[in-house]
Amino acid sequence: MELQEAIKNIFPSNGIYEVILGTKGIRDNISPIGVIVNENQLKVKLYKCTTTYQNILVYPYCSINVVIDNPKMFYLALFDKSVKYNLIHGLPVVSDNVIFSNCKIIEDHTEYVILSLDPFDVKYSRQKISAFNRGNCLFIDLLVNITRLDIFSREELESMLKVISYEIKVIKRTQPNLLDIIREIEDLIRSKGYKLE
Repeated sequence: MELQEAIKNIFPSNGIYEVILGTKGIRDNISPIGVIVNENQLKVKLYKCTTTYQNILVYPYCSINVVIDNPKMFYLALFDKSVKYNLIHGLPVVSDNVIFSNCKIIEDHTEYVILSLDPFDVKYSRQKISAFNRGNCLFIDLLVNITRLDIFSREELESMLKVISYEIKVIKRTQPNLLDIIREIEDLIRSKGYKLE
């Protein structure tokens, strides 16, 4: 499969997709990270206190591992627990669906940098597999929570409106394709006399 076609399948629309980023440099490292997709441009925000950032300074390449059916992998990577991985292009790989990219710092802030990712290779085992989008998952949870607005007690409702407000904020940021629907949901919630934060 051609590189650009695979990238479009993995990141089908603008938004933020959760992946496992593999880097090397001071030591092999895998970490969960959100890839920001905007008009086919890929970027990530890295905090300077992380091993991932330190690695990129030494070896400016990464593996973008698409993990959709193993949420435990995000936990293992986040807490630096032992994970089996292979090395391809010298980079840690934990998935059959992985994009290899050059990394270039395009913004340098006090506490973090923004990297532009320029893919140069892909290993893609399945047709039409896309990366995990947090906004999509929160959207489903939001819909479930909305069905309960009319059955919650007063105390439960106050707590749930905070959760719903949070979910709406994250969905707006991570899955812009749902903005029209989110506006409808906000209008529905307000029409019932509830306030969102």
